[in-house]
Amino acid sequence: MTKPSLAVETLSICSGCEIAILDLHQALPGVLDAIDLKYIQVLMDFREPPKEGVTVGFVSGGVRNEEQVELLHKIRERSQILVAFGACSAFGGIPGLANLHTKDELLQEVYIDTVSTVNPKGVIPHKVVPPLLEEVHPISDFVKVDYVLPGCPPPPKLIAELVTCLLEGKEFRLEPKTVCDQCPLTKDEKSVTNFIRWGTKKIDPERCLLEQGFQCLGPVTQGGCEARCPTALAPCRGCFGPTESVHDQAAKMIGAIGSVVIQDPTKAPAPEQIVKEIPDLVGTYLRFSLAASTFKKALHTNVVKMKKGVKA
Repeated sequence: MTKPSLAVETLSICSGCEIAILDLHQALPGVLDAIDLKYIQVLMDFREPPKEGVTVGFVSGGVRNEEQVELLHKIRERSQILVAFGACSAFGGIPGLANLHTKDELLQEVYIDTVSTVNPKGVIPHKVVPPLLEEVHPISDFVKVDYVLPGCPPPPKLIAELVTCLLEGKEFRLEPKTVCDQCPLTKDEKSVTNFIRWGTKKIDPERCLLEQGFQCLGPVTQGGCEARCPTALAPCRGCFGPTESVHDQAAKMIGAIGSVVIQDPTKAPAPEQIVKEIPDLVGTYLRFSLAASTFKKALHTNVVKMKKGVKA
């Protein structure tokens, strides 16, 4: 009997998603025995996926340059099923925050302006470096994606569940729950007077982190990780991206803030004032999903205006 085949293509990555596959631990030998692993860069010295087709293609990392667009189309053409593997592939991930700047600004900063750079002629490499795209993209901007396995990185338990479903011909789908739904911390007061930086205040190990004033994105983030960060008393950062009913994590989170902030001006600042006091609104609420955000163009336009001294 012919085994199902798997190829893992990597684009703009940190390799954390690939290492997560190894974190299957005791389950890994069984998975490898059940599939024919055709290609994975962290284990094989090949430059591109096999020319023959594969049953399943995993793609990790967002799309940042022209070469990656070509690689993405190749793996899509050669895969019966394509999986967006990890937050970067699904939503652009943390590298997507670079979309707040132009391509030329990024190249100027990296190759000329950094203190450690020695480049007296101010030459930006272009002959052996694939040309950058204007912005970071999730892979769904270029090809059809069959399944999304989010996370930074995806939990090994979900990786094993997805692979098992694909091997058995079953449908894989994340439950329509938020991280907040799966969080074991007690939620009752639903009132916040101000937000504070995590680590600057003693945490009540029983109470909802958001209600304690910490920026936790649990209410607007797709569940599936078993609330591993809030369970460890660390606020959710949103690496599973928005749920199907949430189009934009930042917009939904600002709405969530409005529902928990005390409205009495004698006890707390107005909600809009509290939002203004968040030092990095985009980096906090769209840390992993800016590149797929509903408002990404508007955010970029406003940043450009601010740099030029124009009121946004």
